[in-house]
Amino acid sequence: DYYKINNRFNDNIRSLLVDAIISYIITKKMTMSVNLVDYIGDQIVSMFPSEVKDTYFIKYESNKNPKGKLYAKFYNSMRVLKPTGLVTSNVKNIDKPNSRKHSMHLEPEKDISYIVDQVKNDTSCPFSEVEHCQDLITTFEDKSQQIMNLIDEKIKDSSSRKLLNNLKDTPDISQNETNTVLFYLLHAIFVPTSKEVTMDHNGKINQVKHSIKDSQNTFMVFKNSVCEIEEYITLRRNEKNPIQPFILIVGSPMQPREIIVFFDCIKYKVFSILNAIDVCFKLIHLFNLEYPTESSIVWLFIQKYLYNLNTKFDKPCHTLG
Repeated sequence: DYYKINNRFNDNIRSLLVDAIISYIITKKMTMSVNLVDYIGDQIVSMFPSEVKDTYFIKYESNKNPKGKLYAKFYNSMRVLKPTGLVTSNVKNIDKPNSRKHSMHLEPEKDISYIVDQVKNDTSCPFSEVEHCQDLITTFEDKSQQIMNLIDEKIKDSSSRKLLNNLKDTPDISQNETNTVLFYLLHAIFVPTSKEVTMDHNGKINQVKHSIKDSQNTFMVFKNSVCEIEEYITLRRNEKNPIQPFILIVGSPMQPREIIVFFDCIKYKVFSILNAIDVCFKLIHLFNLEYPTESSIVWLFIQKYLYNLNTKFDKPCHTLG
């Protein structure tokens, strides 16, 4: 079968596995609980060692709602089935997300994957470069410790060093939270070298060098609530500048509560920072877009080191030497 040949799942197989598990739970009228989903996550990883448990279920020590494909699938299935009277609520220990938090319209993760797959299979769209590059999730698992060592060795910015120390000192942090911090800190070692030329109302020309924060903000944007995300999107639209695919996160690098990919005026909810980066990267190459100037070095590092992809459009960068 696919796993025996490739020693890993693709996203379609993960979705099929989750569909089958949740269908069984609902059909058998099993009581859904944190312990049950936690156990299922452990069993998946036990049977398929290359899988990451956080993909399927993330349990927080605080009162935050659980995350992951299993929880999301169960919640969405119950939301659809209960109004029809086909099922009754039988949820234990897993709290419903409050309506305010989930008031923003989001497209589910499988929809963005479907869109990418559809365009990949369209012969009129050249997608061969990305189609044959390495799998990000598998590659990152192999190289994450090397990236951590690189960040620890090279980081000089004081606020970034503080964040790294907080990561090291925090017990029981999930893999997704760790990954979010690592990608956020990449911008502190691949510092932008580009400058922006601006002109004020008097016609005076100024040169502004992009900062670490500028690079981070064009890669992933953190807001405290869904309302703040909507306000930020409105602000970006009002600037009348092209908006490349980028990542919006409700929370902080250490506590990403919701992860959203914004592209073409649509918000796609994904379940991990790796999936978000993978989607953004493929959309950028799919539609032949340029990396944001401020964070182009980080994107180029991801392209070359994690995807092992070289293109004729790559710009030379001494920082990556």
